[in-house]
Order: sequence, then C-alpha cells, then structure tokens
Amino acid sequence: MDYMVYGLVLSASLLMTALSSAPEDDVLHLLQLAVPASNDTVKNFRTVTSAIRTCEEARQIGQSLNAEITENDSLPFSTLPPKVMELLRDLPTGRATPVFGTPQTTMKVLVICARKPAQAAAPM
Repeated sequence: MDYMVYGLVLSASLLMTALSSAPEDDVLHLLQLAVPASNDTVKNFRTVTSAIRTCEEARQIGQSLNAEITENDSLPFSTLPPKVMELLRDLPTGRATPVFGTPQTTMKVLVICARKPAQAAAPM
C-alpha cells in the first residue's frame, strides 16, 4: 500500500472515530475551586472565575483566593451527575463553569483541563 492510500485510510479512520465519539465517552481532567461563601466573596468569585482561560490560571486564582483546589485527571464523563454533565457538556477546555453551590456556605466552579475522547475499538 503506498503512503498516499495509507494516509487516506488512516484519515478516514480517525474521522470516523471522532464522529462516533460522544461526549459521554470522554475522560476529563477536571479542576474544582471552592471558597466559603460570604456577601463579599460571591461577587468577587464570579468576577475572577469568569476570566479563567487555562487551568494554570485557575490554579493561580484559586491560590490567591485561598480556595480549596481539587483535581481529578481521569474522570469518566459518564460518571458525573446529570446536572454536572449539563454544565460541562459544551464547556470549552480551560474555561470555568458558572458559579454554583450554596450561596450561604460554599461557592464552586469547575474547569476542564483536558478532555480525552474514549479509545475507539481496535479494527478487526
């Protein structure tokens, strides 16, 4: 098989894998920032977390706010609660979700650091 034909076959295979991969099959590297809620922190937390564009920024912001920072680098999307799935389904990598939690106790955001498509079954 010459290289051009092999390249076309490989490209078609990769395209089919990408098209058949559903977000529910993805594995996420997820970061969570959580801060105790108070009248001052809620507005500030919303403002600063809405500017997050990378996970490194999220970590820096979390440290500056003395937030609890939690990371999981191999979380199957399908294991998340439905409401969290809704928040994350179309969230771009590096961006923070809207603030959620209990305004009287804890405010949180999630950031997708990486989204890895599930591995396609090997061809037979």
